[in-house]
Amino acid sequence: TEQLRMATQASGVGTWDYDPASDALRLDERACELFGLAAGTCTTRAAVIGRLHPDDGPRVDAAVDRALVADGN
Repeated sequence: TEQLRMATQASGVGTWDYDPASDALRLDERACELFGLAAGTCTTRAAVIGRLHPDDGPRVDAAVDRALVADGN
């Protein structure tokens, strides 16, 4: 919606959508920018995890796994 677009633009945050069944990840241009990726190149969970500091990647990956199990996916 227009309100969401205006709110995300004003706050400087990015948006994303993840489908665990297909591992499809869609980030908007700002979210890609925040991760230091060109738009359209961040299409999987592994692509995002790979952009994190090596000490943080496994912890974040495990946290996502726990969240998915808790969510029933």
